[in-house]
Amino acid sequence: MPRNLNRRVEVLFPVRDAGLISTLRDDILGTYLKEQAKARHMLPDGKYVRDPNAWKKSALNSQETFIQRASKRSQK
Repeated sequence: MPRNLNRRVEVLFPVRDAGLISTLRDDILGTYLKEQAKARHMLPDGKYVRDPNAWKKSALNSQETFIQRASKRSQK
């Protein structure tokens, strides 16, 4: 899938609340770093290969994880 890097806008802002920092670091970023289902690894030559665990049924899909969490919250 091609990435839109030329017309992309990203916003940065400081997060000062300790609870939010913890949630962002441990929960959100932590989940993304455990991604296996769609993860790619960059090789020394600059090419990307899929995570070798991507084909396992138990491979973590971070987007699906976040969708499930949001669904559970909305049902409460």
